[in-house]
Amino acid sequence: MHRYSLQKVGDQYVYTRIFEEWEDSDYQDGGDDEELVINQEIAQLIAWIDEFEDSMPTMEEVQARYHELFGKHIADNSSHRKDIERFWLHRLLNGTAQEALQMPWASYQHNGDFTSKMADVCFKDLAAKAKIYEQTKLIPVMESSSCVIKSDALLPNELTQRLRAAAALLEDVPGSQRDWHPGSDEKVLDLVHPSLWPLVFGRSRIISDKHITLDKCLDHCGSGKVIPEPKRPHLRMPDGLRSFTEDNDKRALSLRYQWLPCDVDLAGGRPRIKSYINNLHPVRYKAIYSLIEELIARSLPAWDIVCRSARKEFRFKRFGTVHEIKWTCNVPEICAKVHGCYQSNRPLADGEDYDSGSETSSVFEEGERLNWEWWSETHKINCPEPLEDARYPLDASHFQSEEFFNKVSQIQVIVKMANIHLTPEKPKYDGGSWHVEGQLNEHICATALFYYDSDNITESRLSFRTQADRDNLRDRLSYSQGDHDGIEAIFAIKAKGDKMQNLGSVVTREGRALFFPNIYQHRVEPFELADQTRPGYRKIVALFLVDPVVPIISTGNVPPQQKHWWKDKLREAEPLNSLPSEIRDAITQKVDYPYGIDEARRIREDLVSERKAVNSDSLRRQAQSWNFCEH
Repeated sequence: MHRYSLQKVGDQYVYTRIFEEWEDSDYQDGGDDEELVINQEIAQLIAWIDEFEDSMPTMEEVQARYHELFGKHIADNSSHRKDIERFWLHRLLNGTAQEALQMPWASYQHNGDFTSKMADVCFKDLAAKAKIYEQTKLIPVMESSSCVIKSDALLPNELTQRLRAAAALLEDVPGSQRDWHPGSDEKVLDLVHPSLWPLVFGRSRIISDKHITLDKCLDHCGSGKVIPEPKRPHLRMPDGLRSFTEDNDKRALSLRYQWLPCDVDLAGGRPRIKSYINNLHPVRYKAIYSLIEELIARSLPAWDIVCRSARKEFRFKRFGTVHEIKWTCNVPEICAKVHGCYQSNRPLADGEDYDSGSETSSVFEEGERLNWEWWSETHKINCPEPLEDARYPLDASHFQSEEFFNKVSQIQVIVKMANIHLTPEKPKYDGGSWHVEGQLNEHICATALFYYDSDNITESRLSFRTQADRDNLRDRLSYSQGDHDGIEAIFAIKAKGDKMQNLGSVVTREGRALFFPNIYQHRVEPFELADQTRPGYRKIVALFLVDPVVPIISTGNVPPQQKHWWKDKLREAEPLNSLPSEIRDAITQKVDYPYGIDEARRIREDLVSERKAVNSDSLRRQAQSWNFCEH
C-alpha cells in the first residue's frame, strides 16, 4: 500500500508517497518513493484529507474546504489545484486498487483473475476518461470494435421540463387513439414512430426534382409520382460474410419499406431541421421541432466520436494476441506419469472408481465434478497480462465541437419518441430482444437515446453485445485436445456456444443520454414497478443517425402521407373551405392517397413482421457456433 510522510524543508512542506506491498494480496507496486513539494496552505488541506481514514472526501468537498480555509476558490490557483488533485488521486487509487484486487472476480467471470497490472491499466483508463469527462461531459465505455458514450450532463433540468411538456402534448389524446406498439400488451406507447407512414415502394409518392422544405411540406400533401418497386440488387458482402448464401444476405435489404429520416442542415453552426419529422406535425408541434434540434446538437460530438472510434487509429489493444492456450501445472509428478495434463489425472480416493458407472450415472457425474475441482486447484491458466505500452487512445482533443463527420453540411436523422407504462395490473416489462436498428435501407450508423422522465420503476439497463470472432480463432488458435475451458477462460466465450460476446450494460436512469454504434446489438433489460400499488413509466427520445456519406430518400423528397394532415390543410384552402364539412368529408373519403390510420397500421404490422424475420435471420447468421475442432 502507500503511506505518506510529511517533512518541513525551509518554507515548504514535502509529502513523500512511500511505495509498499499490499498486505494479503499479490499486488506489488514496484515504484520508487515519490515526493510532492507543497506550500503551507496545501499542507493544511492535505492534513484535513488525511483525517479521512476509512473514506475519501469528494473533490467538491475538498474544494469547499479550501474555500473555507483560505477564503478563495481553488480554481484561482492552478498550481494549488494540480497539487491537491494529484494527492487526492493518489489517496483515492490507493484504497480503490486494494478493494478491486480483493473482489471475488471468479464469481463474476470464471477464471476472472484481476492482477495488479490489470488494475494499473484500468486506473490509467479511468484517469484518461476523467479528463475527457471534465472537458466534454462525455464518458466512453464498452470499447470493442467501437465504443458507447454516456453522459448525465446533457439533459439539464430546464430542457427536461420542456421535453416533459412536449410529451404531454403528444399524450393528450383520447384513450382510443393512443398508439400502443404492436405486441407490447399495451405497455409501450408510441408518440412518434417511423414505422407509421414509412416509404412504401409502389405506393408512396416522391418529388425528385426539388426539396420539400419544412414550411411548405403540407402544401405538397398527396403530390408527386409513385416510387416504383426496386429490383433485387446485387450485394457485395464483406469477406467475413461471403460464406452465406446470397439470398440470405439480400434479405437485410427491404424491397418494400424504408423509414423516412428528416434532413438536418449543419452549415449554419447549429442544427436546423429542413424537412418534416415523419409523424410529427410541423405546425401543431412546432415547438417540439426546436427541442429535437437541441437534442441533435447535443448528440453531434458523441455521434462523431462513435462513428470515428471504429477507425484503426482509435483502436487499442490492452493485451497481446493469444496464439496458444497454456496452463501451468502444479503437480508435474502426477501428470508426467501419463505424459500430459488431463482432468482425468486426478488421484482417486480409496474405494473410488467412477469409471465403472455409465456416463449418465450420478457416480460418473460426481467423478467429473471432482476432476474439475482438482484441475482448477492444480492447473492455473496462463492468462495474458496487459501490454506494457497499453494506453487509452482517446483524449478530449478528439471530441469535436464543429465540423462533424468530415465537415458534412447535412445529415439525416430518424426520430422516435416512446413511453413504457406499467400498472399494478401489468407491473413488469419483460425486456426487449437483441437487435440493431433498421435494415440496410436506412443505413443507420449510430443511435442517441435521451432518458428524460421516469417514475416508480426499478433499475433499468441497456445491454450490448457484438460478434467476437474478428481474429478467426477457430483456425488461428492453438489449444490442447478438448481444452474448451482454457478457451472460455481467456476469451469469455462459450466454446460450444455462439460467437456473440456480451460487452456489459449501462444503467438507463432519468437524465442520462446514451450514444452507440449500430454495429453493436443492444437489448432493453427487464424492469418493473418499484411500488406495485401505483403506476410507473419511463420516457425516451431516440434519434437514429443515417450514415452521413450515404444519404437516403427522406421527407425532403416524400410529401406527408398522413391523410388527416391533408384534410386539415384542405379546410384552409379555397374553394373547399367554403363547403359544408359533410361534403368535404365525402370528397376526402374517396381519395386513396394520402391514406388514413387504418391502412397505416396495416402497413406497420407488415413492416414489423418483415423486420422481425430479418432480424431473427441476421442474429442467427451473426451468432453462428464456434465449432472448435476436436484434434
